[in-house]
Amino acid sequence: MLTTAEDLRDYPSRYITGDKGKALKPPIPTTSAVQAKQMHISDSMYSKMFNLLCDAIDGQDYYSGTVSFLFEDVECRLTLSVIVYRQLMTELEGTFDPITNMIQVGAEFHTYKDNEEVPNDFQFSELRSYI
Repeated sequence: MLTTAEDLRDYPSRYITGDKGKALKPPIPTTSAVQAKQMHISDSMYSKMFNLLCDAIDGQDYYSGTVSFLFEDVECRLTLSVIVYRQLMTELEGTFDPITNMIQVGAEFHTYKDNEEVPNDFQFSELRSYI
């Protein structure tokens, strides 16, 4: 069964006909219909993702890899490449170089529930706001 615009994109129009044999335009889901099926990424999920990503970056200026984790009943997988910017800071406790910015080279975030992938509303800009 054809359900998405992607499925219908290459579907030959000669197979989509009306009562009198005339070709019909395939239905294309509206943005709101697609968004209704998306999993919302909560602030607490972004926070957990960011903390795990910082652990994986581990002082590097460039990171390319995958961070996988379980959040409640959702399996999550963040695959990304980022350029990491830091600022050297000296205080009484010592010198450290916290992350000040991350520039996305590429990023994908997949969520799975009951072994089925569930689309989500992940935005790298939202993840970056946790810096």
